[in-house]
Amino acid sequence: HTFQERNHFHLDKIDGVDYTGYCLYHTKSGYYIFVSNDKSSTDHVVEAHPFKKEERNCFIFEKQRDNLYTIFNPTYNEYIFVSNDTKGSKSQNHVILSHSVKNEERNLFEIQLINQE
Repeated sequence: HTFQERNHFHLDKIDGVDYTGYCLYHTKSGYYIFVSNDKSSTDHVVEAHPFKKEERNCFIFEKQRDNLYTIFNPTYNEYIFVSNDTKGSKSQNHVILSHSVKNEERNLFEIQLINQE
């Protein structure tokens, strides 16, 4: 797998709060990933915004096997996953959602650490 800048996130702790987990900061856009109140059917939509100090921005990474992790949001008690739903005109990007189902292959994300030197 090759590193692509558009897929690069930093893990950040939020200082001064007792939130569990880490924020996912998207370095290219300058936004934080969060689980939204918005829904797609019964699942929550995952979005991005510039606000860091929100509990719904926090995620816990649970190792499942090898470099594969589930990403759990403690605010909603849900796991993020890549949906079959698409959005966009030409490239048809897949939508990221969250749900309470833990044991699905589509919940698994490969984590690669990038040396920042």
